[in-house]
Amino acid sequence: MYNFRDTTSDWHFHEEWLPTVAMNFDGGFIEHTVSGYRTLTVSGREMLGVELTTEDVANGCIVTEERLPARELVITYQLDANSSEELLIRFKQLENILKTGKDVPIFFNDERDWRYYGRLSGVDDVPVESNSVVSSFTILCSDPRRFGKELTTAEGLFKCLGKCVPINMEFDTDFITGFMISNGVQAIRGLNANYVEGKRVKLDFKTFKVYIDDIEEARILTLDSDFENFELKNDMIITSAGIRNLIIKYAEVS
Repeated sequence: MYNFRDTTSDWHFHEEWLPTVAMNFDGGFIEHTVSGYRTLTVSGREMLGVELTTEDVANGCIVTEERLPARELVITYQLDANSSEELLIRFKQLENILKTGKDVPIFFNDERDWRYYGRLSGVDDVPVESNSVVSSFTILCSDPRRFGKELTTAEGLFKCLGKCVPINMEFDTDFITGFMISNGVQAIRGLNANYVEGKRVKLDFKTFKVYIDDIEEARILTLDSDFENFELKNDMIITSAGIRNLIIKYAEVS
């Protein structure tokens, strides 16, 4: 005998049947969209090695550059259907989900607090002699880091226990002679520009684009601004001038 369960009133029921390594791709689990799809294994989430550029010297070498290589996530999955025709339909559904043409947020069922950003880069051959197939596809993360939950802060003493990066900054302009946001080491500076006075400005640190009232505007920053290398480290003091209502979104990375 079994107990009745009202799945319409318990949204957790649907989540319980997801594989541990199920992938949420661009806002949804594939298992929820493509019938017969199931994630089997995921590789590529392990710690990445670093690539070093060196110059030989008399005793050993000097490290001149250290970088992280791009990350590749390999997803092995199973796809079942009752007929070859239905299998082709489900493969088309899978293709439509994965071919985004841009990097999208990705997380896995067993680490929901961490996000990757990537896009489809390759697919393996699919066996054609069965209506139950096992294959794999590859997601390229050009930025190999994984990002924790987005948090917010403002001006003043910045606290972050791990390594943190800015996601975006938003503020209202209140200036005629320019603006400045500083962490004590780097500074982002705005040009003298009456045309942006009283507007809402967004600095996007993922794309390094600037928006004024949601419209892209490339002319607002001075040439010596530290936009692309602005850092957030523990115990930095964030200050500003010429702006109001500064909100900084950031995330821990690993």
